Amino acid sequence: MTSGCNEKNDILIVDDNPENLKVLNAILEQGGYQVRSAINGKLALESAEISNPDLIILDIRMPQMDGYEVCRRLKEDTALEKIPVIFISALTETEDKLKAFQAGGVDYIPKPFQSDEVLARVKTHLTLHHYGKKLTRKADASEERFRVIFEQANDAIFVYDVAGRIQMINSKACDNLGYTEDELLKMNISAVDTEFVKHDDTKKFWTALPGSFEGRYRKKDGTLFPVEIRLSRIEINQDSFVLALSI
Repeated sequence: MTSGCNEKNDILIVDDNPENLKVLNAILEQGGYQVRSAINGKLALESAEISNPDLIILDIRMPQMDGYEVCRRLKEDTALEKIPVIFISALTETEDKLKAFQAGGVDYIPKPFQSDEVLARVKTHLTLHHYGKKLTRKADASEERFRVIFEQANDAIFVYDVAGRIQMINSKACDNLGYTEDELLKMNISAVDTEFVKHDDTKKFWTALPGSFEGRYRKKDGTLFPVEIRLSRIEINQDSFVLALSI
């Protein structure tokens, strides 16, 4: 089983370098994923339109249409906009990473590829995407079934509003922080996430998602520990919330 899903996840790799495609194919197939590839942006968009992949791994530096432009076009298509995109590149400059996130990417993997890192990041974002969809469909499912799905996650999950008020958490989040569920539901995420900043400009806040960053969480006893945080926007009963998966 991969990424908390019952089906075999479909990943689209986009890179104009055949050797990179070969390496990534081998890593992902070894991880149990179904893999397809495209050698340029045009073919990638066509492939995604024919059959939506669960995740796209996208090279930045490609001729004719670079990865930034491919990602922007994906995000402009309502049928494709929610597919998570992980950028890959030999570039390591902060400005390039920022541009990748601004284009709509959820993460960034540097070259040369490290198998463990590739598989870990792919699993994280497929899990985040999967549980985001489950949460969005909460109104259509029984509360008991939803709670089982939510609790099956191997990582800590928080759902909170734009002001940071925590709406939902799973048992993994409680275990990691040392709080009970009742205690956390009375708290603001800022008491846990040391990097959280309340935004007065809600439109700007939402356009910054999805996003990924390294941060620190504060336990009930006051100790801090490092976490990788993956944020996305979800809709529940027509209201917008932040889904935060922490690994």
